[in-house]
Amino acid sequence: MLPNKGITTARSPKPEGTFAPLPPLRFQSWSHDEILAEFLDNCLPLGATQEVPLSWLRSLVSMEKEVDALPLAMSALAIGWAGHADGEPRLVDKGLQLYNAAVRQLRDDIQGHSPLQVLATTVIFTVYELFEFGSGSSHGWLCHVSGIAATLRILGPEMVANEPYLQIYSFVRMVFMIEGLRRRQAACAAAPMWRTIPYARSAKSQFHKFLDLSLQATELVEEADSVQISANPGAFGRARETLCHLIEHIRALNKWEEEAQISLINGPPETLGGTVVSPPQAVDRTTLRGYPSKIPKGAPVAFDSVQNARLMHLYWSVLLILYMTILDNAALLSELAALQKALQLDSTSYGHPAQMMTIHQIEREANRLADNITLYSEFCCQNLWQSFGPMVSIFSLETAIRWYRSYGRNREESPAPNRYLEHCQALLDAVRMQSDERQAFDDYQNATFGTIDVLRLPWCRPVATT
Repeated sequence: MLPNKGITTARSPKPEGTFAPLPPLRFQSWSHDEILAEFLDNCLPLGATQEVPLSWLRSLVSMEKEVDALPLAMSALAIGWAGHADGEPRLVDKGLQLYNAAVRQLRDDIQGHSPLQVLATTVIFTVYELFEFGSGSSHGWLCHVSGIAATLRILGPEMVANEPYLQIYSFVRMVFMIEGLRRRQAACAAAPMWRTIPYARSAKSQFHKFLDLSLQATELVEEADSVQISANPGAFGRARETLCHLIEHIRALNKWEEEAQISLINGPPETLGGTVVSPPQAVDRTTLRGYPSKIPKGAPVAFDSVQNARLMHLYWSVLLILYMTILDNAALLSELAALQKALQLDSTSYGHPAQMMTIHQIEREANRLADNITLYSEFCCQNLWQSFGPMVSIFSLETAIRWYRSYGRNREESPAPNRYLEHCQALLDAVRMQSDERQAFDDYQNATFGTIDVLRLPWCRPVATT
């Protein structure tokens, strides 16, 4: 049984007496399946050649429901979205009521019921929080990560290789990766068995090949952060080994980019005037919300173009984190300098991965990556076909901001490049939930499962609070 103490749900909806009873909704006579199908028809693209991250939700429409929490969660997501998208507070509150009811119901359903439907329900909770409908926090999705990990561990990678488990797992891999890089700790999905066994019978798309590399990057940043300058002779060898792992992984990511041949629209979608960038002072919050907008008729931008830009935005961010991991670590920098000197004296070491990785080259490449993130930021932050809420946009913008604050575009340039930082910060402020809009997040930590034993298992590290 799950503990009753210390478990909270999302913020409470408005008290019943604060407004008149809800008017009849057009959803009211619909089934939960019809409500979810309406949401998907309004948000998911048609005719996309690339994987649509939220497409796994369609598999739930025709599924016989064995877990009572699942239809409640489906309706909570769809009705909550309709309320936010159409500016209908009563629908927003109705969705929140259903969400809280589903969270409570899952605690009763968790034992002895379909693990597939428990997993699907928990991932819907995550999507609800990614869209910022529940806790009112840009990081509310962390509430349910431990619950997803617990269910996946019970299933094992062999079971996850079957549909529709695989579609659901493919969606949450992104969540695990972002969480791991935020915490700078190895993601639970980074283990080799979780990168290989589920996909043993299916070919991976370029997107999932990239996710494999990014999940491995979570292990590398954790390893690098544990390396320190020491007089111990063994520490030098460990620093060199870690440095080489980072350099080799950067090369692997570069190779992925060459092979993927991601096609971007001609030039940055925003003209920021080279080194002179104007902050987006007039950004309309409603155009940058984390939930997906209704598909506009005759949309000028195709789904594939948006997804390509978002994938490259994320690729630049992961690479930038790896470069900063080297620059931020005195032991790795010292080892890089020593390795460069040794390579200059050894003519037989031609082709060593560190040979083309001087500190100056790292800084120059990091500048380019941060600038690319800035140039494509508003285009990638739009809520058209947004599958992961603002999670990825916040992650990328915070990465670029950390670079600009720590290193700047170029230490020798004029103050004008600070406008890149101003642009990212203004956009981040527009995308992220503001302090007066947020609930205290601590109350929602592990809302689904409470402090259950899975958090002490090595497969799933405890989720950091925000």
